[in-house]
Amino acid sequence: SNWLTMKTSGVISMVVLLPVAIALISTRRYRVFRLFKERMVAESAWVDTFTWAAESGHGIYSLGPRETAAVEQRYTEETKAFVSKHQAARDFANDSVWIARWLGDGVY
Repeated sequence: SNWLTMKTSGVISMVVLLPVAIALISTRRYRVFRLFKERMVAESAWVDTFTWAAESGHGIYSLGPRETAAVEQRYTEETKAFVSKHQAARDFANDSVWIARWLGDGVY
């Protein structure tokens, strides 16, 4: 009797949690894709500016104060945009791992 109750409760928990897990994963999948795509675009802009600055090393010394300030401002803004998008994508991806682990533990 006790074994049958445990077996039945295990099957019921799997039947209930499996559709919930699939629904959560499918709705989060689109958001993960969007966050990583935004991160990729921001990273590309940041790397382009960094590459330009690295390749123009000697030419940067010939820039005036306004031009130097504009380059620094652009790099700072692109760094801030990239880091915020990177952190959002990283945190959401890590949350996805914890949700899957939590649902697995719930079924167990």
